[in-house]
Amino acid sequence: MRLRSYRLLAQVIFLFLSIIGIFGIGATGLIFPFFFCNASPGAVCVCPIWALEHAFVIMQLDFKTALAMLLYLFGFLGAVGFFVGRSFCGWACPIGFIQDIAKHFKGKINPPLNLLLGIFIIGWLMFGSIFIVPNMATGYIGTVGVAVVALSLYGLLTKLDNLFISSSVLFLIIISMGLIYIYLWDQIGLREIGFYFALVLLSVSVLSISIRYIQSTEYFRNKTKYYHHKKWYLIKYLILILIPITSYIFLDKWFTNIDPIGGLTAGVPVLMYESDKWNVSNLLWLKFILIGLFFWLILFTYRGFCRYICPVGALMAPTNKISLLNIKYYPENCTKCNKCNKSCPMKINVLKMDRDMECIRCGRCIDACKDNALHMVMLNKTIR
Repeated sequence: MRLRSYRLLAQVIFLFLSIIGIFGIGATGLIFPFFFCNASPGAVCVCPIWALEHAFVIMQLDFKTALAMLLYLFGFLGAVGFFVGRSFCGWACPIGFIQDIAKHFKGKINPPLNLLLGIFIIGWLMFGSIFIVPNMATGYIGTVGVAVVALSLYGLLTKLDNLFISSSVLFLIIISMGLIYIYLWDQIGLREIGFYFALVLLSVSVLSISIRYIQSTEYFRNKTKYYHHKKWYLIKYLILILIPITSYIFLDKWFTNIDPIGGLTAGVPVLMYESDKWNVSNLLWLKFILIGLFFWLILFTYRGFCRYICPVGALMAPTNKISLLNIKYYPENCTKCNKCNKSCPMKINVLKMDRDMECIRCGRCIDACKDNALHMVMLNKTIR
């Protein structure tokens, strides 16, 4: 059986274990060894980044408690990393699982430029209308009016072709049905989801138009390497460094306040199902924009969040250098077919990785290799 089958089974099991709190199971006191918000209604463990932030927030008030929390955090993650390195990113993380699913849509979702332009107009007008139509803030008739205006402008720009007609009707039906539901069942969470969805449309359309332009350039068409230079991978390490600094200086969990993963796994579920627990945050609008950017990133770049953004991946990455579990390369068997490089979701050079910190031990390169040149090993003993 290929590693892909075992990996899929592991991802499903860990997804279930991550949200088992929905069955009434309380907090365990453990730490997720991957990215998952502990504010999620179903979460039973603590997010590593939340623990890191919380420790530095309380450090000035209770140094001993903060130190104990940091020792527990790094001790627990260090023990996990010593045995399996960054493997939880490839085999357990629910956010990684979402990105693996998104891979099947990558390349198939290729909307025409005029459709993206229409979404861009809708998003901008819906967002801007809150300063003109106060009713927009609660998401009622003002939203429908803005949508109609936006779709009209969209029609003029696209010369009323068939694409416009079909997409306009679709947008109008979706918006209208959503607003009718919100109007009949006046739930505070659903109202705000409708409004912030406009911000998601805006952010996704802006970046989609931008990437469409970049893809059309000669430089992009000639860029054919299987792996990438790692200077962009440093962004997640910079984010990780800034998290404790900002928490200590501002006495607030800044990353948690804007974290798109927290918005996806905690903010949206709470808004939908536990709206009575919802508290308005001044940064909620930014969190929803970043949710849109997250989906844009993973649809256009496979495992883009893991590569460029995820601070938990940055936290676990150094453990790859000492972990008992490793992927070993046997050059004497290799025919340099590059299938391993093509299959790598982290876009590293597999033939030169040598315990690379970006490797998530997913095993895709092993499945892709037909020359028996790559093996999963534990204590130098072959597992697969």
